[in-house]
Amino acid sequence: MSGMTDSSTDEPGFRLLTAALVLMLLLQLLRLGGQWNSLALSVVGAIVLAAGFWRVNRHPLAFWTALLLLFLAVGGGWLISEQGSSDVVGSPFRAPFLLFVAASVLRQVLNSKRVTEDTLLGSVCAYILLGLAFGSAYEAVEFFSPGAIAGIDANAAGRVFSTVTYFSFVTLTTLGYGDLYPVHPFCQSLAIVESVVGVLFPSLIVARIIGIQAAEGPRSFSQRESKWTREALVARILFVFLPVAVLVLPWARQTSWGSIVVGGMFWLMVIAGVNFVSGRRVVLVVVVSLAVVAEGLRIVAEDFVVVSVIFEVVLITLIVGRMSLWCFRQRRATTSVILSAACIYWLIGIGFAQVYELVNKLVPGAIVGSGQHPLGKMLYFSFMTLTTTGYGDFTPAIGLTRTLASLEAFVGIFYPSIVIAKLVSLYGVRE
Repeated sequence: MSGMTDSSTDEPGFRLLTAALVLMLLLQLLRLGGQWNSLALSVVGAIVLAAGFWRVNRHPLAFWTALLLLFLAVGGGWLISEQGSSDVVGSPFRAPFLLFVAASVLRQVLNSKRVTEDTLLGSVCAYILLGLAFGSAYEAVEFFSPGAIAGIDANAAGRVFSTVTYFSFVTLTTLGYGDLYPVHPFCQSLAIVESVVGVLFPSLIVARIIGIQAAEGPRSFSQRESKWTREALVARILFVFLPVAVLVLPWARQTSWGSIVVGGMFWLMVIAGVNFVSGRRVVLVVVVSLAVVAEGLRIVAEDFVVVSVIFEVVLITLIVGRMSLWCFRQRRATTSVILSAACIYWLIGIGFAQVYELVNKLVPGAIVGSGQHPLGKMLYFSFMTLTTTGYGDFTPAIGLTRTLASLEAFVGIFYPSIVIAKLVSLYGVRE
């Protein structure tokens, strides 16, 4: 029987973890101060770590990975406390452990065979864990580079993590009030990744829950491919590569070896993407040859940047079109379909960033706040627009960029609805 039922297993479920996470979040954000508040945070933080570890210790590899990350998290917390900070839950070393727990919880939720209390509570846990993990990452950057996030009072002892946690959830929920905004390039990249996660996470959860109900029976959230096709391999490569590229690109261009990193990333995207567009070697050779010429012109002479950017935009458009068509033709909710949907979203943001870079090159000042290193800044502006986060630190200044930003915001709002509709149809159709 479908419908929502309570879990009947002997597992403690997600009740303890949910309660601990909500309580820790409230204590951290309220920051009432005093010795009792610090003690309560320490106790609740320990419960979160223990409950989180309990949820991932089912498989030997997961167990030892979680144990290693937990050891680094606790050890990192002690190290930070020796430096003068008493923030137990705010240790920047907690981010990997929290992300690992969030991924494990999300996998359990998506593999649920019916909508139970654990399905809903697990979704809440994963969402809060993601916000806390990114908050820890922001704190790490702020710790090593004070002023990385504008609006944070670094002298307010014990309040840095509560502030970055607030900023993290404002970004994850794509609210973007504008009272805090990232200044450091790596913080901007983290904000990009978190805002994309904040958009795609609800889409996947809603599609899964509706799909379970529609199917009126157990189905795995993503069926295994009987064999790995070219598309399946490319989807996995792009899914890992694109977020890493967005994280690395802004600061890589500021280093002496940055052009090598950027060039390597560009070629990886070209080869992987073109393989998705066409399996014919002739097409692959032609497009890669054109890419060599375009990128060579970009390096040799600044005047040819326009030609290079135009080619890259055309290439991204081809990849997005082909991947979208492939996804809509699928009849099963495989992992490759889900990863391809995420890759399309990343590519849309990167494509608009290239267009903004082109416009800003032709019309300096087309986007207020672009400053130096235009590509990194344009990536940041593009994804803040696509996810409708929009802190307000970067704004379009001319009619063309305002039109482009309006179009991108529309795509950003409309795309998750398409993903939900497609996944629901794939989850709900029984074979």
